[in-house]
Amino acid sequence: DGKDGEEDGKDGEEDEDGKDGEESKKKGNLEENNDNLDQSSGGVNSNNENHLSIEQQQEGGGGGENEMALVSLEQKEEDGGEEKGLTRTESMVLQSIAIKKENNEELSLGEELVWKKAQLEHDKAKQAQDVQEHKAKKIKGLVLDDNSLSFHAVKHICDKYLETPFASYLERLSLVHCDLGPKSTLLLVKALPNLPNLFYLNLACNPRLSIRSIGAAFGETSVPPKLKSINVSFCEAKEAELVKLVAAATRAEIHPYMREIEIAQSLLPQYWSSLLLAALSEALATWGWDRPDQGEDDDYESDEDEDGNEDEDEIPSGEVKKRHHFNSIGRRIRLMPTRWLNIDDLRHAKLVSMGHLHLTDNEAYAIARSLGRNQRLKMLDLSDNRFGTIGAKSVLKEVMHRPGLVVNFSGNVMHRELVGHWLWNSCQLKKLILSPGLALNVQELKGERLIGQWGDILCEPVEVLNLQNEEIGPMEQEALSHVLSFNNELTELNDIVITEETDLIDLSLAPLEQYEVVFISKRLSLGHSITSLNLGGCAINARSVLFLAKSLKIHRAIQKLWLDNNILGNDGARSLGSFLSHNVSLTKIDIGYNAIGDVGMASLIGSLLLEHQDLAQKPPLVIKKKEEEKKEGEVVDGVGGKEEDKMKEEEEEKEKEGS
Repeated sequence: DGKDGEEDGKDGEEDEDGKDGEESKKKGNLEENNDNLDQSSGGVNSNNENHLSIEQQQEGGGGGENEMALVSLEQKEEDGGEEKGLTRTESMVLQSIAIKKENNEELSLGEELVWKKAQLEHDKAKQAQDVQEHKAKKIKGLVLDDNSLSFHAVKHICDKYLETPFASYLERLSLVHCDLGPKSTLLLVKALPNLPNLFYLNLACNPRLSIRSIGAAFGETSVPPKLKSINVSFCEAKEAELVKLVAAATRAEIHPYMREIEIAQSLLPQYWSSLLLAALSEALATWGWDRPDQGEDDDYESDEDEDGNEDEDEIPSGEVKKRHHFNSIGRRIRLMPTRWLNIDDLRHAKLVSMGHLHLTDNEAYAIARSLGRNQRLKMLDLSDNRFGTIGAKSVLKEVMHRPGLVVNFSGNVMHRELVGHWLWNSCQLKKLILSPGLALNVQELKGERLIGQWGDILCEPVEVLNLQNEEIGPMEQEALSHVLSFNNELTELNDIVITEETDLIDLSLAPLEQYEVVFISKRLSLGHSITSLNLGGCAINARSVLFLAKSLKIHRAIQKLWLDNNILGNDGARSLGSFLSHNVSLTKIDIGYNAIGDVGMASLIGSLLLEHQDLAQKPPLVIKKKEEEKKEGEVVDGVGGKEEDKMKEEEEEKEKEGS
């Protein structure tokens, strides 16, 4: 047959029409190749196959599916020389099928199956080749900052880069200042599950960004599992949406590698409610813990193994050095553009120094729960910030029960209610610094023994205290006034000595501070037998006399009281009258030269005279009546009722006369 083909080819050359000769020559070559395949047992010769594919590609209409099949034939195994996924017989049959397809001949059922199998193998080989080519130039970062992207542009980006098999290599995605709207946000959220190696997502400066959609997506398990940083700063959102986003991003079972959260200047309005701030603080305090009820000592997660080396299993893929800082910085959040709040340091460090950072009330409230979970904390420095009473009070509520802790709040704008009565009842702090000039030794001022965590005695109560050389400001005055009201052991303060044997106190013409008046009041309330108290010319104001009046209310031995030449005013006179009306032992009081007006004087006289008279006369009658009933045992109902009616009538007549 080969010889006949060659003769036909030679006859074609002698013919006048050269094209017919070339065609007959090609057919002769094909028949010769097929004959060689039938005679040999070792497969098809590679030179003949290459020659066959070239010849068929040169003919008109030889491309398309035939080209695809012949290219797949050229993909040999290194060891056996056969096509991937095809047997030797199928390879031989495929050549004849290609010729039939070229000549538009019908194929049998078996030939159709072999042809489809060849097509599948070709597609797999092509896809594998594309993947290999993409690995050499795979996209790890997609940065499209400062572009006004429409919805269709975002859809094109998602289709081309984020929803393809090659999206698995993407590690950084930045769309800063791209004018992303709610619909564009939904497209990005749907594309996030296709990015398993994404660790950095920056969507800052997009005012129309839907934080609600992102927060809902972050609460599901389909988000990128290796995400470490999310930035939605300068995106207008409601406080509830931001809290939901932070709460979802800090869940350890969904985001075990999360390290950075930025929500600076993303709140409309700029003021948070206390409930949402408490939720934010709780989310940050439990950030990275598998269970909220897990112990503080067992929850500390480190990025280093036992040998001190970094655990590289946490890092998604490649370029370890570029992402090393995420493991070294720990977990942190940015609520203001100028600073980070390191949550891991707040929860585990012995010394937390956050002075001169201009922290706001919101930031102080946010870190309060994290500080409360820190069992190792010994020194907390929050000096020279911008938070006020709300922020300081939230922090004190969390750390006030920690024995041996020193807290520094100096340089902040705080109201005196911060150091009110609520703080000192269960306060276990070692020192509280409210201004740079004075550190309040809390347990010494309370007169209590402070026992440490391991049973060691940290502080003993004292009986003598001298604060004359200290710089005491308004906050310290208020704090001392409340903390000294708990001290039962102190007997001498600033050379003022009051013991159980003291019966006469004369401090006239000696200006007294408010906390010194509180010390005198506390000694009176302990029931000491003090009969005379002279505080004339001591610069006692209306607030100081309030502490004194409360003690005189229950004191049963005081007989003479001098409060002349002070600055009581109408408020002081009103307070003094309301409490002294219950004292029955007082026989003389001097309140001259106190700038008391008509209103204050009327209130004081009315309380001292009228109510004092009623208390002096009524109780003995009632008490005597009860004693008589106890002695007699039984009283006739009719007689008892008449006597009670007479007593009521007498009381009503006395009230009318008094009025």
